[in-house]
Amino acid sequence: MYRSRSLDIFRQYYSISGSISGLQKILIYLKGLKIKDKNGRFLLEDTSKDELRSAYKDLDLILKRVSLTEAPLLHLILNNLFLYDLWVLQKISKWKEKHSVLLEKSIEDLTLFDSLFSFANLKWMFPDYCFPEILSENSKEGISGKGLFHPLIPSDSRVSNPLDFIEEQNVVLITGSNMSGKTTYLRTIGVASILSMAGGPVPASKFSLPVLKIHTSMRNEDNLEEGISFFYAEVRRLSEIVKKIRDKNSSHLVLLDEILKGTNTRERSLACKGILKELKKNRTIVFVTSHDLELAKVEGVILKHFQEEVLDGTMYFDYKIREGLVETSNALRILVQEGLDLDFT
Repeated sequence: MYRSRSLDIFRQYYSISGSISGLQKILIYLKGLKIKDKNGRFLLEDTSKDELRSAYKDLDLILKRVSLTEAPLLHLILNNLFLYDLWVLQKISKWKEKHSVLLEKSIEDLTLFDSLFSFANLKWMFPDYCFPEILSENSKEGISGKGLFHPLIPSDSRVSNPLDFIEEQNVVLITGSNMSGKTTYLRTIGVASILSMAGGPVPASKFSLPVLKIHTSMRNEDNLEEGISFFYAEVRRLSEIVKKIRDKNSSHLVLLDEILKGTNTRERSLACKGILKELKKNRTIVFVTSHDLELAKVEGVILKHFQEEVLDGTMYFDYKIREGLVETSNALRILVQEGLDLDFT
């Protein structure tokens, strides 16, 4: 039992032996950068470069001794003559007692640096991204932005859109014809908000929002193994969202894309109205896309839309968001365009 346990410990230490030298160099370099965290504390400020070198030099020596246990014959001789396993375990125990706090803290700071570096690299790669303004946690101000764009659309073909100021307890209904940009706009808001809450730059020229918990119902899928239909999967997701947004201690951003598509028109309209009314009563900012124009009758809903233009029988989209309710549709035109010129009467 003892033998098995000691070998397990040695294998764990031996597995990291190849990366210790590189880790030491990274930490010493990080120490010299003098980077501050969100509280104004310099990373590794409580540790000197000499302490780091000493700790990792001692650890490297221990790992070299551990490496001898990988040679069965030599290990057997050393263990029989000198109780080598116990001696090495004692060295490990003393090192942990002396340096474990330093090691734990240095790894924490390295992890923080790694996350910050990722966002800094994102900003370097995409200089047209901006760093958002994060409002205070209990701020009654809402979300707004300028020049928002989807990060996965190439710069030569993407279209930027504004996000007008929206306060809590408001629902924005986005209507529009097929392929006009409703879902992409919703995803753009979602990406910008998630990056903001993570502390990164966002695909916009300007963006501000309070501290928010973000909830989405987009691209729900059925599950044949569990016997869950598309409609039921969507209902379960909406139920989760409604329960979570009842937390009065937090503000919430809810993004809903074409919800409850899997049921009949009458019940869908009634259900969607009920859900939007419930969301509106809480500390939420809601954006919902829909083809159901009946939702515009929900009291206090803010109306936005996308639309297409038809020139010489060809549809064109400018992907620009507009005020009000959409007044055009294009489903039948798309069917005809794809060769389904049928009797639609």
